[in-house]
Amino acid sequence: MNAFATIAITAVQSISQVVCTGLFGHILAKRNILTPPLQRGLSQLTICLFTPCLLFSNTVRSIRQDTVMDLWPIPCYLLLFTFLSMSLASISARFLHLTPSQSNFMRATLTFSNTNTLPIALVESLSYSSALPWLQSPGKSEDELEDSEDIAARGVSFIVFYSILGNLIRWSYGTTLLSKDEDAQISGSYSDRHTPQRGAEEEGGAQRPHTPSPSSPVSANHHPILMTRGRPAPRRQEEMAGGRERGEPFSNPPTVGALLGMFVALTPAIRDLLIPQGAPLYTTLFKAVDGCGKASVPLIVVCLGAQLTTLSRSPPSPSQGHHGEEDSERLALNPPSPYAYPSYASTVTFASVGRLILLPCLCLLSVMLTLPLAGALGKDPVFLLTILLLGSAPTAINLMTVCQANGCFERPMGRVLLTQYTLGSITLVGWCMAFLVVVRGVYAGERTLASS
Repeated sequence: MNAFATIAITAVQSISQVVCTGLFGHILAKRNILTPPLQRGLSQLTICLFTPCLLFSNTVRSIRQDTVMDLWPIPCYLLLFTFLSMSLASISARFLHLTPSQSNFMRATLTFSNTNTLPIALVESLSYSSALPWLQSPGKSEDELEDSEDIAARGVSFIVFYSILGNLIRWSYGTTLLSKDEDAQISGSYSDRHTPQRGAEEEGGAQRPHTPSPSSPVSANHHPILMTRGRPAPRRQEEMAGGRERGEPFSNPPTVGALLGMFVALTPAIRDLLIPQGAPLYTTLFKAVDGCGKASVPLIVVCLGAQLTTLSRSPPSPSQGHHGEEDSERLALNPPSPYAYPSYASTVTFASVGRLILLPCLCLLSVMLTLPLAGALGKDPVFLLTILLLGSAPTAINLMTVCQANGCFERPMGRVLLTQYTLGSITLVGWCMAFLVVVRGVYAGERTLASS
């Protein structure tokens, strides 16, 4: 089969795998099995257990003290891609006149990409395709050529190391960006201040809690799974975001799992107790942690499918709710709020275009300019292909888990992910073909010299 056709099929299959897994969540949500409270509980379980286990096991398995120094270009490219993403987000925020909360949302969606499911699937598939000759290191004889398994293992090791470092930033700074939606708080507090409270004096001064209208800006732009009577639960949000606001961004479970895994990986005495196979704690402790970690990605995708299904349901009109008379009376008495919740249409559009088109272009240009400085890794075609794929992936799926846990940005995040993973099958096919052409062109001269 032609190499380009193989690449196209590989990209479509990788995206389809994510779509099919999310479809299971969609079906469960449609049948009211995966209910909103259950979605919230699964998101908490993923953050507190499965994701830390995934980061710990991948770190311990992939990193060793004697090889970690050879991978120094990877954190450099991670910082470079982060700088490009943050710069693009800042420019777009100024150009689109975004609010501070919208700017934080834009930074998160542009900066944190999918570094697990899609890149790993693409690298493994390409390693076993007719593109294998283009991924061989130049200068080797036929007896020294690597097989598909070796090529795939090396590419996955690059991705895992990049993912480990990226997750440290995502689960610290990234969760801070998505921890508070000030626009929702402002619009909600204005509604509270301008809502007449009936029966306060008659009941001895005990005021009845205000229930916003389902058509108010707050309830119309927030998902009901983290809302009580149409409003986000403020105490719960403050409790979850409080630790980060007090300057503890590295205290959340995923970051702790990644840091603990790095410590164990760089401490040979402890690492030898866990791996390789036959180590004292391999069958018991490490296999248990690894098994929990493998549940992380499928569970995140299933919850995403259910969340998108629930978000697509239209909220009831005031006349259909249990408090329809109260809502109509309040809408008649209250003036229109000058702090209406802002629209995320332009934000979602630019986040999708930026993540799928603009950033891959910037990453390709920056990698081609800096590749001669990457040392030994700069001469490895697998490294070049891998780092380009990492820079072109859609927004990370587990950002929805962060939004669910924090109770904000759920609807716009759902729209971003739905848009990107729908269009990603097209853009990734194009980028994979372009990157493979680049890889073949960069190392073609060295292969010609080696063969002669």
